[in-house]
Amino acid sequence: MQVKLKGYFDSTQDKPDVFRLNDAMPGLREKLQTPLERLKQPPDLEKLAALRQTILSAKDHTAVIDLANVLPGSELSWLFLLLTDIDDNHKPDQQLISRISLIVRERACPSLYQHTWLVFQKYYEQLPVGKNLDLLCKILEIRQQSGLDPSFPLISEVISPASRPFMKKLMRRLAELEMPVQRFMDAYAVSPELPLGAQLVSSTFLSGSESLYSQSQRLFAQTLKSADEDTQLKLLKHFFQMKKLSPSSWNAYCQIIYRKYGPPDHGHVIWEALSDKHARKFQDWVIAATIGSHCRDNPDKARVFLHFAEYIQAIDPWDDETLLIHFPGFVIVDNRLDPETAIYYDQHQAERRLDLSSQRPEQPHPASTVIARRRVDEAIRRASCSGIVGLPFDHEGIRYTRIFLNFCIQEQKLRQRNLITRFKNKLKA
Repeated sequence: MQVKLKGYFDSTQDKPDVFRLNDAMPGLREKLQTPLERLKQPPDLEKLAALRQTILSAKDHTAVIDLANVLPGSELSWLFLLLTDIDDNHKPDQQLISRISLIVRERACPSLYQHTWLVFQKYYEQLPVGKNLDLLCKILEIRQQSGLDPSFPLISEVISPASRPFMKKLMRRLAELEMPVQRFMDAYAVSPELPLGAQLVSSTFLSGSESLYSQSQRLFAQTLKSADEDTQLKLLKHFFQMKKLSPSSWNAYCQIIYRKYGPPDHGHVIWEALSDKHARKFQDWVIAATIGSHCRDNPDKARVFLHFAEYIQAIDPWDDETLLIHFPGFVIVDNRLDPETAIYYDQHQAERRLDLSSQRPEQPHPASTVIARRRVDEAIRRASCSGIVGLPFDHEGIRYTRIFLNFCIQEQKLRQRNLITRFKNKLKA
């Protein structure tokens, strides 16, 4: 197609080329619209009516075939719009549908598929469109196998477009193939801007299986961004019900949620609307991700902390390099710059030394080597959880650290049970 550009540049002759091109782009976009852009525009009902009349005016099948061979490509691209209910005054009848099917047989080609596939994505619930796209796919499959046309993905490789109900069967088919929705949309040119893509994405994240979530994080982020608050809540509830996501997928999706809502203890309203179970599940991920990132220079240290992750109540930064890891009855201070050591503070010492609001300039850093502490093997030998204890995480000492932390946690659990027992006894008395 030839496009006259002269008129677009006449008013910008004195400008540099780049500015002249920028000024011309709106006109060029209007003149050279993509098939998707054209489909998103209001239809030209007069042109559609004229094409419909031309097709119905043919005397017989032979005349329809002759017409098919002379239809220009611009009119051929509108063909499948005649199969929709786009015009309230002209619904497709059986005669029109059969004649369009005949034209499809005569003019089947990759460019017709491109236009038809987009029309189907907008009107996928309308059966005449699906049946004729199915016919086109079957013809193109034969032509591809015979080497008459280049090979490119056809929707019929996944599912017949004539299947009903299409969306339900498509989701079931993708799950059978274990094909992530993002990969499907990329491979088969599914636009998230059209009803088929939008509904597929929404259905996937509101009711889809784990296999559809794989590698679809970008779509999930876009869906969260554009959804209203009620839909966001439904999306998160369904996500947190997933039990078989791979660790890498779970981690990637949680990062998206973290960037949008922050951790549960930061007060975003979405966490108040979700159940405590779901909020705790995400908080557990936040803890694991924080520890994993902080202890990246000593993964064995991270594994020890995460072994006791269910008992971690909170993690607070002391500074850019130091974390305070809160357990029932004690706090561990860990400095990133010292990957083979951490310091244990019992509750009394933590209240005295780890309150940022009461810190004095002369006080040493809570992870400083100048702070007096007991050796962990001595604490184990004395069966004592009190005071400040140095926790080694080198190859030899890490075993003692694990034993000591396990002992302290069990002691806290026993103490809690005793308190509950005493409380119940008082109630009985």
